[in-house]
Amino acid sequence: MKRFLFTTLFTLLFSSTILAQEIEVPMSEQRVEDKAYWEKGKRARSIAPIEVTHDDNAVYIYSNVLLEDLQITIKDSADNEIYSTTTIAVPDQRTSISVLFPSDGQYKIELNIGERCYLGYFEVGSSL
Repeated sequence: MKRFLFTTLFTLLFSSTILAQEIEVPMSEQRVEDKAYWEKGKRARSIAPIEVTHDDNAVYIYSNVLLEDLQITIKDSADNEIYSTTTIAVPDQRTSISVLFPSDGQYKIELNIGERCYLGYFEVGSSL
């Protein structure tokens, strides 16, 4: 009986891990192209790459540097804002955001950190 319970418990834990698999969101950086900005002698700070993943009900952000005033915006395929917040991303810790996606489909995430913007596109739903 113990063997059966152990096997059942192990199977349930393993299958729930498979179902909650995080999917990477490819991110691209948008740089400031304002010539006046560069003529003032300012330089863009080098920010370590940000990694973003998601599952069907959450978005996760990873960074190896402190990101203060991280503006996170998620939009649907019609460019309607469905989620927006400002938070802090702590180095080497996952920042979790629970999102109630209104429907299956394509979504865009925008991460704004000072003068830099990172964009990524991902899909939520049963067609994954």
